[in-house]
Amino acid sequence: MLDTHRSILAILVALFLLVCLSAINSPVSAAECGPARRQLTVTNATTQTIWIAGGGGALRSVCVVSASESCLAVPSTIDAATGACQCGPDAGTLACPATATATGSGTNGGLNCACTTDADCGPTARCNASTNLCYFVLPTAKSPTPFNWKLFPTQSAIFCVAPASVNSSFGTIPSAVWWSGGIFARTGCRPDGTGCTTADCGAQANSNCGAGVGGQNPATIAEFTLQRKANDFYDITLINGANLAERMAPIPAPVATPGAVPKPYWCKVPGSFVNPCAPRDCNWNFGKYIKNVPYPSTTSTTDFTTLLLHSSKKCFSTSECQAGYTCSGSPGACTKTCTSDSDCAGTDQPHCLSGGNGHTYCQCNAESDCTGHSYCGTQFIPGIGPNQTYLHQCGIFAGWWTIDDFCANQNNVVSPIDCGASMFDGDGSSTTNLASLAGCTIRGSSSPGNGTSCYNDSTYPTTCCGCATDSSNVLAQYWPPGAASACNGNNNTTWASAIQPFLVNLKRACPTAYSYPYDDPTSTFQCRSDKPINRLGYKVIFRDLVRPPK
Repeated sequence: MLDTHRSILAILVALFLLVCLSAINSPVSAAECGPARRQLTVTNATTQTIWIAGGGGALRSVCVVSASESCLAVPSTIDAATGACQCGPDAGTLACPATATATGSGTNGGLNCACTTDADCGPTARCNASTNLCYFVLPTAKSPTPFNWKLFPTQSAIFCVAPASVNSSFGTIPSAVWWSGGIFARTGCRPDGTGCTTADCGAQANSNCGAGVGGQNPATIAEFTLQRKANDFYDITLINGANLAERMAPIPAPVATPGAVPKPYWCKVPGSFVNPCAPRDCNWNFGKYIKNVPYPSTTSTTDFTTLLLHSSKKCFSTSECQAGYTCSGSPGACTKTCTSDSDCAGTDQPHCLSGGNGHTYCQCNAESDCTGHSYCGTQFIPGIGPNQTYLHQCGIFAGWWTIDDFCANQNNVVSPIDCGASMFDGDGSSTTNLASLAGCTIRGSSSPGNGTSCYNDSTYPTTCCGCATDSSNVLAQYWPPGAASACNGNNNTTWASAIQPFLVNLKRACPTAYSYPYDDPTSTFQCRSDKPINRLGYKVIFRDLVRPPK
């Protein structure tokens, strides 16, 4: 009998290890793209059709020292007038792809590459006509063919990403950055990929988003900076909310040693779905934790599910709306102005509530108001401005909002959040508002304040933006350990009381994802191959979010 128990135990241990290994290493091969490309594989493991979207931020110029040495340009070393820069102790000059320029007006002090046409940006990037900056773009997928950016459930797309190059005094040479950008998924789209419920980007039919054009929030995003001879950086961000669960991982390949990178963030799997290997895996169940969001105080038990749940019920004409309601746009939402609850009687949005734009509308304020399978949540309503207006509407479950979504504009009021409300900052004397604290933005040229990170700031240690792991913050317990000392005593107590409570559900549902702009120590992953030229591939897997109970 003892031997039998040992045999069973051995089998269980073997299965445990097999599950752990399979969670980290997938059978996907990085050889599909050949030796001159890097592979990005995107899989739709949801129960719905999704439309892939991908592209990068503005191309950073690189500092070129020689035909074989270059690095990302560091702002403090750049002479914008001459293009001089430094790679460590070595002097160099700024370079961009093709005919794009790295110095001059509107190029972020020489960091970004300016353009007027797509040809200026080289073969791996395109020019955004609104900003006149180059942006990385994803190539057309190698498979499936033909590819129209749509993925049905269980389908995968393989992108073979060519290395970027720059035009320097040494000729055309490989860039220090192979590719940089983000991958997200559009959901609830028309059959041609337009008019999406989440992450819509105004794309043309059967197309990717335009160069430098992101998706409307909420959108879960996998972000990459792939480097030619240095570590890759990759992460999942929930700063813009969540419309799907997302997992990303290096495609199995020999990797270099981590060096100074903490082991939990070296070649691991952000967004990893719950498995027995790691206590900090993601269950993607935001609704489970929203009822415990402690705002406006750390002892509050107010349920903010209705506020933070993204409900969607679009219309294209008033004929689609119930009696008395008007469609706000095409697409838009059905709305009805009111002066009292009696104006809303007989509808599934029976309460007359402020819309934050000087008008009152029929809205829901609890799940019980909505009939059938619809949810009471917050919907962005285009067409009833002047500022971005959000109303509590009954509709389908489409994801989760963040306070950063609501406060992208300081004039927004999304009950009970007044994004422009003035308050004393962490120093107790200067003033700030929720919009500045939520977005970690600069308040003015004379007061960087919330535009600096508590993790690396020394000039504004009490008005910096968010040391989530500071041991004096009550909610630090919900962030992965090990980063508390990185703030060196810097901590903005106003941020900790006004913003961190709205991030708890994000961090508890996925501890390895960004919850706010300066969440780097608990959310940034690095990896690279052990070859001189880093050709490591990556995979991104989308899954359905856990739906809240009805």
